[in-house]
Parts: sequence; C-alpha cells; structure tokens
Amino acid sequence: MVSKEQVARPVPSSISAKDMDAMLAATVTNGHPELSHDILRAATNLKRAATVLEQIETRMVHNTTGRTSAAFRVLVMTWAFGPIEAKDVSRLSGVSRQAVSGVLATLERDGLVGRERATKADKRLVPVTITEAGRDLVEGNLLRQNEVQQEFFGSLSSEEMQTLIELLSRLIVAAHDHHE
Repeated sequence: MVSKEQVARPVPSSISAKDMDAMLAATVTNGHPELSHDILRAATNLKRAATVLEQIETRMVHNTTGRTSAAFRVLVMTWAFGPIEAKDVSRLSGVSRQAVSGVLATLERDGLVGRERATKADKRLVPVTITEAGRDLVEGNLLRQNEVQQEFFGSLSSEEMQTLIELLSRLIVAAHDHHE
C-alpha cells in the first residue's frame, strides 16, 4: 500500500467540478487498489448530482413555501397516491420512516395533511390524506419545481434522459430488492 506521504495531492481550489470525481477516485484507489475506480466515480457523481439538484430546488422552490424538500416530497406522494400509509410515503419518496413521522406531524399540525384515527395508538398505520391547503401548496409549486428540474437536466438529450431514467430505476429496484 502507498503511504499518504507518497501520494501527490491536488490543490482543492484547482479541481474543476468536471474533473473532481476522476481525481478523487484516482487518489483513493492509488492508496487502496482493491477499490473500484469506476464505482467510486459513479457513486460520487450520483450523490453530488442529487445534492446539487436538492439544493437548487430548496433555494428556488421549497424555501419560498417554508417547507423542506423532504416535506414537499411527502406532500407530493400524499397528493399523488393518497390516502396512503406513512410506510408507503417513506418507500415511495425516499424519505426515512423516522423523518416521515416527524414531517407528517408538522404537516398535520399545519393543516396540510390529515389522519383519521380510530385510536391514537399507532399513527403509522393510519392512512394520510392531503387537505385542500396541502393540495394548493403542491399544485402551486409543481410548475416552478419542474422548471428548475428542466434547467438542471437541460444539458441531456432526450435519449440521454431516457437512458438516465432507466439506469436510475434499475439501481433503485436492485437496491430495494437487495435490502428489503
């Protein structure tokens, strides 16, 4: 194994966004050749792209609503598929079950979703429905969010976009099948 002293480290301010993944993977695999260079690049780029998109959506859409991106995803899932149980909101939105529980409590308090309870025992098993105020919030922001997303994905051709959709779907299904 190569020692840290022997690895030439690039100056961070000189690394372009375009080259960062390759430089990171080269640096990491230089000291750990058992690691996959391509997997590191793919994982780094996937995480960075998702983070950048979420940051832009938060700044351009969610901050104007006073809601987090997780809250907006929960609202959209409830709007699109409700009545829906919290566990399904979590599975479909990619928001953890714990976070969904907290988000739903806040959204319910604010009158954006409702839960009809026979008992107060387990709120997770009670279907969630969107209220008129929640529906108005979602529908009033879908166009702006989609505009932000169109700009983000604008550098891809239609064919590249379809390939990206298929590849990401395959990864999500495989991960779900493997970890459920």
